[in-house]
Amino acid sequence: MISLPIVRMYASAEQAQAVVAELLNRGFAEELVTLVTAASRPPANAPASAASDDPVLSSILSSYVLRAHAVVYAERIRNGNALVIVRPEFSTGILAERILDDGNPVDSGVVIDHDRLPLWDDGAPFSSLFHIPPLARGTAPLSAFFVLPVITKRGGTLCSALGLSELASHDSYIFGAPALSRSASPLSSALNLPTLLR
Repeated sequence: MISLPIVRMYASAEQAQAVVAELLNRGFAEELVTLVTAASRPPANAPASAASDDPVLSSILSSYVLRAHAVVYAERIRNGNALVIVRPEFSTGILAERILDDGNPVDSGVVIDHDRLPLWDDGAPFSSLFHIPPLARGTAPLSAFFVLPVITKRGGTLCSALGLSELASHDSYIFGAPALSRSASPLSSALNLPTLLR
């Protein structure tokens, strides 16, 4: 899953600096930890999406925080608070949250609805990875998507479902397709085409 930044607000810059020092001491990469105070300026390599006339807001946005949240954070920072943002590497998010919470954060003014955050679904890993809804839920989503009958629904085969003649007996079928054929040229025979060589 794409790593979402973890954000905590602190009452003072000193308190936030102590948390940053602990994060770095515990092995978090310096480029993944951001401390934002009223005197902060965005880094030189800030993404274009962080562009703003307000350097504090730009500093927050450079760590990929949602703009709507960043506006609220920037207002609190201008009133004397400090912000720590961590973009944790895979499997380090829980440790980062523990360290941030041990630093006694204050209310940031942003309400995050954890029930609406994207969750991982083992039944639809591709959809979970890219945060898109699955095409369909059910036992045969591809059949439903392409509006085709399920091959094994009535014990038939794909050929019978599509109205084509069978290439071999049903005893030699695997997954609805012929595994072996007793004919020397089953495709040519099924389509009534002559073979190139006999």
